Amino acid sequence: MRAAGLVIIVISCPIPAYLFATLPDIPDPVALFSQYLGALALILMAWAQIMATRTTGIEALMSPLDRVYVLHKWSGIVAMTATFISRRSSSAPVSASNASPPGSPIG
Repeated sequence: MRAAGLVIIVISCPIPAYLFATLPDIPDPVALFSQYLGALALILMAWAQIMATRTTGIEALMSPLDRVYVLHKWSGIVAMTATFISRRSSSAPVSASNASPPGSPIG
């Protein structure tokens, strides 16, 4: 695997962490981390789509096609894991006091 392509992907992943960290007055760090994981998942899914195009420029930047497939697979796995963790960390439990009865209209 060529280092240039891997370095580009690795460098693009912490950029949202820096941008989210510079936001002023965030009261909930768990929500901020959840937002970062969502952004990380989007970045990795975008890289997976770029690698799936199989263009010669991507192959020259990353590595031969068989290695691009491996990188494509792992970026998808990490993206789906980040999506799952982001969803699990952002969902608030529903208590019995604020739950709607079944069949009631939303809103």
